[in-house]
Amino acid sequence: MITEVLDRDWFNAYLDSCAFDDINFIKFNQTDLAKQKDLFLAGKLDELNLTYDINETLLKATKEKALQLLEVVNLDKEKPPIVREAYQLKLEEQLSKLALVDAIARRDFTQVQKKSVELYGLPDKQTAGEALLIVKAMVDSKQLKLSQEWSQLFVYFIEEEKEPAFYYQKNKESEYLTTEEIVEMFESALRKRGISWRVEISRTALVVNVNYQDKTIYIPAGRKMSKVAAGALIEHEIGIHLVRYCNGLRSPLLLLSVGLNGYLKGEEGLASYRQFSIDKGNLPGVINYLGVVLASGLYRNQPWNFRQVFDFIKEYLSFLGFSEEYAEREAWLRALRTFRGSVGRLPTGVFTRDLIYFKGYLEIKDLYIKQSLEIERLLVGKYDPNNEKHKSILDGLGL
Repeated sequence: MITEVLDRDWFNAYLDSCAFDDINFIKFNQTDLAKQKDLFLAGKLDELNLTYDINETLLKATKEKALQLLEVVNLDKEKPPIVREAYQLKLEEQLSKLALVDAIARRDFTQVQKKSVELYGLPDKQTAGEALLIVKAMVDSKQLKLSQEWSQLFVYFIEEEKEPAFYYQKNKESEYLTTEEIVEMFESALRKRGISWRVEISRTALVVNVNYQDKTIYIPAGRKMSKVAAGALIEHEIGIHLVRYCNGLRSPLLLLSVGLNGYLKGEEGLASYRQFSIDKGNLPGVINYLGVVLASGLYRNQPWNFRQVFDFIKEYLSFLGFSEEYAEREAWLRALRTFRGSVGRLPTGVFTRDLIYFKGYLEIKDLYIKQSLEIERLLVGKYDPNNEKHKSILDGLGL
C-alpha cells in the first residue's frame, strides 16, 4: 500500500477552484417561489415558472480555474498515471456540471436536459418496475384501494411478479422532533465521532445537505422527523458521507475525500442502504426515482406536469399514513427536486440527478447479496464500487 500523499498540490488547487456541486449553484429565486407556492397550493396554478439566482460571475471564474487546473494536469509527466487520470476524469465532470448550470442561467433548457442526462442518465423501465414492486407490496399488505392510474402504472412497468428489493415498515413513533431537536442530534453525533463541523438551519435547502467547503451540515427550516428517522439520517449523512470524506483525507489520493468522477451513485446507494437498515420506514429514493420517471415521459411517452407529479407524491405519502400537512409539504419539496433546473413546466425536461439514489441502492444491495469482496473497502473514500475504473485506481493505490 502506498503511504505517501500523491496529489497534495493538485488537491489544494482543486479545493481552491473546483470543489463544488451543481446543486450548490442552482438556487431558486425565493421571492418568486414563495408567491407561486401560495398560488399552487391554492389550486390556481398547475405549472410553475421557476426562476433562479445564479452567481454568473462566480460561475465564470470557477470555469476558468477548472480549465487552468486541467491544463496543468494534462501537461504533468511526473505524477503516476492513475493520479493524472483520476484528476482528468474529475475535472471533465466538473466542467460538464458548470455547463449545466450555465445553461440554467441562460434558460437554455434543452441544453440543461442534455447535460443532466450525460451526468446522471435517464430512467429505465426495469428499474421503474423494481420501484413499483416495492410500492405494490406495501399497498397489498395494507389492502389499500388504489386509483385506476396506480393500477395502470403497475401493469405498465411490472413485467413479472417477484420479491421486491425490500419491504416497507412504517415507523410507529407518533411524535416528531422539531428542527432544533434534529440539529441537536446531529451535533451530538459529530461530537461522538470527534468531527469538528457545524450544523445549521437553512431557509433555502430542500433536503439535509452536507457542505464540505463550509464544513457544515444544513438542515432545512421547518424539517420534522421521528427520532428513529433522524438516527437513520445521521448514519446516512455522517456515518457514510462524512466518514468516507475523512478516510479519503487519510489516503494517498486526497481526491477520494471529495469523490472520484461519477462517485455519487455508489455514495448515495451505500448511504441509503445503511439508512434503510436502521429505519425500515425510509424508502431510499423510490419516490424520487418515480417522480423523474413520470415527469420525463417514460410512462406512455406522456410527461407529467408539476401538478401531476405533486399529486402523485402526495397520494403516495398518504398511502404511507402521513398526515395531510406533512404529505403536502413533502410533496411540494420533492416535486421541486424533480423539476429543479427546469422552468417548472412542460416540455422543458427534468433534473435527472434523483435517479441515482434508488439505482445506487439496488447496486449496493446486490454487492451485499453476492458478498462481494468490494464490501471490505467501501469506506476508504468516495468512489463507486460498481465503476471498474474506480476499482482499478484503488487497486493501483493498494487500497
